[in-house]
Amino acid sequence: MAKSSNLTDDMVVQILSRLPPKSLMRFKCVRKLWCDLIDSPSFVASHLSNSNLKSKSDSSTSIVVKHTVKNVEDDRKHILLSLLNVCKDVSDGDDCVEDLGVVYPLLSISSPNFEIAGYCDGIFCLSLHFCPEDIALVNPAIMEFQFLPKSGLLLPAPQPDVADRVDTITNAIGFGYDSKAETYKVVRIVKFLPGPRKAEVYTLGADSWREVKFEIDCSVIWTPSFYFYFKGVFYWFATDLHNNDFILTFDMGEEVFHNIPVPYDSLERFAWNCSLAVWNESIALFCYCKDEGTGLSIFDIWEMDDSTGEVKSLWSKKCLTIESVPSIEIPLVFWKNDELLLTATDGRIVSYNIRTQKLKDLPIHGLENPLYIQAVLYAESLVSVRGGNQPLTIDPNRYTGRYVKFFLCVFLLLYIN
Repeated sequence: MAKSSNLTDDMVVQILSRLPPKSLMRFKCVRKLWCDLIDSPSFVASHLSNSNLKSKSDSSTSIVVKHTVKNVEDDRKHILLSLLNVCKDVSDGDDCVEDLGVVYPLLSISSPNFEIAGYCDGIFCLSLHFCPEDIALVNPAIMEFQFLPKSGLLLPAPQPDVADRVDTITNAIGFGYDSKAETYKVVRIVKFLPGPRKAEVYTLGADSWREVKFEIDCSVIWTPSFYFYFKGVFYWFATDLHNNDFILTFDMGEEVFHNIPVPYDSLERFAWNCSLAVWNESIALFCYCKDEGTGLSIFDIWEMDDSTGEVKSLWSKKCLTIESVPSIEIPLVFWKNDELLLTATDGRIVSYNIRTQKLKDLPIHGLENPLYIQAVLYAESLVSVRGGNQPLTIDPNRYTGRYVKFFLCVFLLLYIN
C-alpha cells in the first residue's frame, strides 16, 4: 500500500472515470470534493467518452430492448426496458438479460403505444404515443427521470360541440445532442387539424419549449425501428401530400429540418416495409417483405453516402439481399458490422450474421406484436436528465490526501478481484 502515495491527481481522475456509474454514485458520499468532481461536466464528459470506448472494445455489447412480459403474480402484461448483454463471439452462450429497473410511471401502462422516442449518451426519451404530454428523459444508470414541461404548441382538447374546432396531435418526437451548445435537445412536430405542421424544441434544463421554423409540408409516418439519432441529426420516415416518401431530418445544432430522397419509387412501399439502421458508421435503409409462399423474409439494404453532394448518388445498393431467414419480421439494430438484431414472428429476438448467414437465438422474448419491439445500442453514462450543471473549478491538491488514495487503492483491489 506504500505505493498508493504515488498516484497522481490525473491518475485518480482517470481511474474514477473508468468506473461504473453505480460505484461512482456511492463514491459521492465519501467526501464533498468527490461529489463535486463526479457531478462536474468535464468529468461526466470524460466518463462518457471512456464508456463509449469500452462498449466498442469490450467482449460483449449492451443492447436495451423494449418489450412486453407477463407478470406471473397478477397475470398482467408489463412493458420492460431490459438490458441484453450479447457476447461478440456469436457461438458463445453467455448472453444474459437483466431488467433495468427504471422507476417510471409510463412503464406501468400496458400499451403497445409506449415507445422509445429517442436515445443518446445513456439517456432515453420515452413517450406514450398519442398522449403527447407524457414525455420524459430517463437515465437508468443513475436512476434519474425528468418529465418535460407542457408543450407550447399543443392546444387543450376541443369540446365536441364547438364550431370550427382545431385539434392538435404530436406527429413526431426526436432527441439528441447539440455539440455546438453542448447540451441535449428534444424536438417535437405538432400537427394542427385542420392547419399546418409546427415544431418546437426543448433544451435540457429549460423551463419551457420554444417554436422553431418548420416549412416542410409532410407527415411523419410511424414505422418500426425507423427513427433515431446519429451524429448530431435525428431521422424520421415521412411522406408528402402526394404520397412521396422521404427521410426527414433535424439538425440538433442548426435547428433546421431537411429532407432526403429515398432510393426507390414511392409506389413500391405498398409491397415493401422500410426501416433505418446505422451500419459501418453510415445510415442504412432496409426494404423488406415476406414471401407468402415460402414464409421467407427478403431484405434489400441501401447505404447512404452523402460525401459527393449529388442527390442521384446519395444511395448505393449493397449486394446483401437476404433470402434465407424464416419467420423473421423486423430488423432492429446492427450490433456489429455483420451482426443484425431482428425480431421473429413469435416475438423472439435473434441475431443474424449477414456474412455467414447463421442465426442465433437470444435469451429475450416479447409478447406483443413484433412491430412494437425496439432495441438500441446502450452505454452507461453519468449525464443528468435534469440539466443545469455548470463547470466547476476543482483544486487537484485537495484530493491528493493519503486517505483518499488509500481508499481508492483498496476499492480497485476489490473491484478487480
